Amino acid sequence: MSFPLASETTLAVLKPPMLALFTNVGAGGTTSWNVARSGYSGNVQLIDVLSCTVVTTNSDGGLTAHTSNGLPQVYLPLSALSASNKICVNNLGAGNSASGGTTPSLVLAGLASFAYLFREVGL
Repeated sequence: MSFPLASETTLAVLKPPMLALFTNVGAGGTTSWNVARSGYSGNVQLIDVLSCTVVTTNSDGGLTAHTSNGLPQVYLPLSALSASNKICVNNLGAGNSASGGTTPSLVLAGLASFAYLFREVGL
């Protein structure tokens, strides 16, 4: 496990193949993470298992992400998931992102998915 980004308001935790991004800005805050050493190669599609949003690392493997309301993000390579995992199954095609805003029920579902990942993917 490593911490490729740490500041007063943001934290990135890398435990391959997972990259988790946390902040303490609170419910009304917004923040960004610029993780130069994300642990992934360049141009890799990642999926945030809490929001089912798909992003792509830059050519150097870096990741820039943004959040509102202090919500965390937990990324895995899109290739690590399959329809049988029942996590973000509608996003397992190329480059889709979830529509609509994040709700408390989505956050709870995301946390349940995170626990499922630990069990099924072996994190």
